[in-house]
Amino acid sequence: MSKIKLSAYNRRTKSGVYGSIDPIIDAWVKKHRLNLLTMHQDYEVRSVEVGFMSKGARSFEINISPPDDQGIATIVIRNTNPPHNSDTLHSSKDKLSETLDKALKMAQGSSL
Repeated sequence: MSKIKLSAYNRRTKSGVYGSIDPIIDAWVKKHRLNLLTMHQDYEVRSVEVGFMSKGARSFEINISPPDDQGIATIVIRNTNPPHNSDTLHSSKDKLSETLDKALKMAQGSSL
């Protein structure tokens, strides 16, 4: 896995809907050496794709929603292989890094 890549495709705004949690996401992505997707079809997103070779090739997306009005972000862990099952976590800003670690562990040991 490589470092965060912010290309023209992965552009971001400093005051966008993710502004309050971007530093936490960036530190988490750097810690785990993952690539962060920040734009998709002209929409701001925060998404990471991870792949594992144990038990056959499997890949997962970890998608992070912007915080809602109560400051809660939704994290969706989705198996990108059929049958495309998913699981959802919710996190406040102060627990986001821990929740993202949990999401990654769920993907690593998942039967999703």
